[in-house]
This record gives sequence, structure tokens and C-alpha cells, in this order.
Amino acid sequence: MLCKIFRKPHSTAGKFAPKTTFFIKVFSFVFLYRKNALSLHQFSEE
Repeated sequence: MLCKIFRKPHSTAGKFAPKTTFFIKVFSFVFLYRKNALSLHQFSEE
């Protein structure tokens, strides 16, 4: 899916690829962290 979006001229891809991969890593990390935090919160309430 993402490969289709990022298939652009190499000049723009070279500039934006590191940033996009970084944001994807941060986003996935935050998403997993919030998911774990919510599950821990629910677990502690029970």
C-alpha cells in the first residue's frame, strides 16, 4: 500500500523517505504505547 504512494521521482522520494519512515515509526510506537496503556488501565480497574 505505502509503496504505491511513495513511488515518486527519486529527488522527492530521497528527501521525504527518511522523514516518512521516522514518522511511521513514531506513530506506530505511540499507537502501541497508548493501546498498552489503555489495556493496563482497564486491567488495574478490574
